[in-house]
Amino acid sequence: MTGNTTTQTHIRAATLDDVRGIVDLFCQRIERWQTTGADGRAEEVAPHDLNIYARWLHGITMQAAPWMTVETGALLLSYLIRRRCVALVAEHGGQIVGYAEAYPGDEAPPYGAILHVLHLVGDSPQIIAALWDELTACAGKRRLSATASSYDRETAAFYGEYGLSRFEQIEQYTLVAQSGRGFYQATEHHRPHVDQIDGWLMPVGRAQSAATHWHTLWPGIWDALEPIRQRRTHRLLFHASGQQAMVCIRQQLYTERDAEVFCWSPRPLSSPLLVAIRDWSYREGYRTLIFTVTAQTAKLFTADAETTPYKFDIYRTE
Repeated sequence: MTGNTTTQTHIRAATLDDVRGIVDLFCQRIERWQTTGADGRAEEVAPHDLNIYARWLHGITMQAAPWMTVETGALLLSYLIRRRCVALVAEHGGQIVGYAEAYPGDEAPPYGAILHVLHLVGDSPQIIAALWDELTACAGKRRLSATASSYDRETAAFYGEYGLSRFEQIEQYTLVAQSGRGFYQATEHHRPHVDQIDGWLMPVGRAQSAATHWHTLWPGIWDALEPIRQRRTHRLLFHASGQQAMVCIRQQLYTERDAEVFCWSPRPLSSPLLVAIRDWSYREGYRTLIFTVTAQTAKLFTADAETTPYKFDIYRTE
């Protein structure tokens, strides 16, 4: 990785010494820090008055929960460096003024070899541009990709300026977990290495990229946080009518009988695998399942499937 220098701004690989600056960069984007008072009402507080998990919750909507505290930020950055993901900082006058985070992945067509950008933040358009140039250099022969809400026209226009075009739309559905007929096997599978899914599809749950979700969900980076460890997360290897799949079923934050499904497999989602996931989830006590899929995959769903307001667009370079 080569550093990129603009006028008095240096773009380089992030180190653990940068964690405080990166955390400050993300925390500046939180409009209100709140907690629940004794009367059950929301109260505004200073961020340092909150514990690690309470601060974590403030970053969920912008997918930056680990960057709400130095403790979790250090865990994440250490992991990213070990797994050869991309973490860049823009430094100006000894201060961190920009950050980029991206995940390399090798997926089955139509995605192929990509570098997926999860975070790109900076104090000015010039800093964003400098970080993007370095991401392009890091990508090499890989396509750059990114995701935005289908309702976010500003981000869509931004991606267009940097040569990304909309490639696919992803929608979210809810399905009832139910007992089903079919032969399948589901066993716990905790091997954390991302190379297990090289060349695979991610037919369910792919709101970012297959590798991005894997790094977030499978290795259990956040098990040191008791509230996260208590939230049920099942990492399973399924075999259903000849189809192999790795499936993560994660309990929802505030509705214990709801769960979101993430699935990696060499093949698209099949009806037997869908029946197996719904049956296994029902037996575990879940009643509603969340599936994020393409319109093509949604054709497998039964009439009880309901769409949610959430839609995502996948962008990539040509």
